[in-house]
Amino acid sequence: MMMIARRRSPTISELAREIGADRTTMTRNLEKLQKRGFIRIRHGKNLRTKAVEIAPKGQTALERSISYWQQAQNKVLQTLGQERWDRMLHDLSALSALAERG
Repeated sequence: MMMIARRRSPTISELAREIGADRTTMTRNLEKLQKRGFIRIRHGKNLRTKAVEIAPKGQTALERSISYWQQAQNKVLQTLGQERWDRMLHDLSALSALAERG
């Protein structure tokens, strides 16, 4: 939901591409959030695309979750240390780039 909030009504395809998932999987996961009232899915710029936006209930949930996310991040950083964390992020970025190339 954070990606949806940051991107301001991205399409399902854009979200799928950003996280490295296929569109079908992304659609299935988004439908679950929509059923719970966290997001809305509407027509995009044309009839072939669908855009996703955060619903008020989703915005509230997202705002509540940020402090928990920060606590988890701090715990990981304390456990791994900044240098190891930075190496891990670098390695994950390299793996992601490899996966994109196929």
